[in-house]
Amino acid sequence: MNKKSIFFTVCIIASLITKAQITSFEYPSGHLSEEKISQILENSRKKGVKEWEVQKQNEILHRQLKKQNNAIANGSFVQKTIQAPPQVATAGCNNAGFENGTPSGWTFTQGSNSAGDTLPCSICFTTPGGVYEVTNQNGYSNANNNAGNTVNGDASNICNSAFCSIEPYSNGMDYFGGFPAVAPGFGGNHSLLLNNSNAGYLMQQASQTFIVDPSNTSFTFQYAGVLQDGGHPVNESPYLDVRLTDLTTNSVIPCSNYSAIAANITG
Repeated sequence: MNKKSIFFTVCIIASLITKAQITSFEYPSGHLSEEKISQILENSRKKGVKEWEVQKQNEILHRQLKKQNNAIANGSFVQKTIQAPPQVATAGCNNAGFENGTPSGWTFTQGSNSAGDTLPCSICFTTPGGVYEVTNQNGYSNANNNAGNTVNGDASNICNSAFCSIEPYSNGMDYFGGFPAVAPGFGGNHSLLLNNSNAGYLMQQASQTFIVDPSNTSFTFQYAGVLQDGGHPVNESPYLDVRLTDLTTNSVIPCSNYSAIAANITG
């Protein structure tokens, strides 16, 4: 099975990257109006809030304005303080965006699918460690030289592919996909790279568990994957699986789950 390289940028039970930040938004009390919304957005811009965050705030406030006006029209309006929505978590998730330059706070496991189990394969990750590195802006990868994965006799630096001499990224850009090695949009300097561009029956996983409370119920994360099909059957194909799991119910939160298998992708 050919290797996969995955860049990540929030806290999950699976293979992914996390990058999180919080911005304090202003929310009004009492009656809401277009004029008040404009004032709030202008105050945000003066404070240096990024434009995409201002637009997000604008959408939230206009949704609230619509609810308010509908309530006024049907006679059910009760004036009250507009509550701010949950903010992107900065606590609980340890080193969520890898901004200390290390993978601390995360648990790494590795595995092999030599038995041909159905993908995604949660039972395949059996051994601590693996092939991973924290990426840097304008940096160069050394992941192909990482021999950290030796599950079932396979080693990450043994390769029979033409890509063996090609590191996953250089000068901060992914070699195969042309996207940044550090996930854009959050202003950070690091992301997490899982796996390399060698070949073999090798899998890598990063995970973290933490307590969710009212202060950290909203998460934003980014990820990108490079998967080489190589003509393999589905159960031997490189894949990417990202998910958040509620450990109280042992169920995957639906909006957090994304899975892609190279054999099932065109292009």
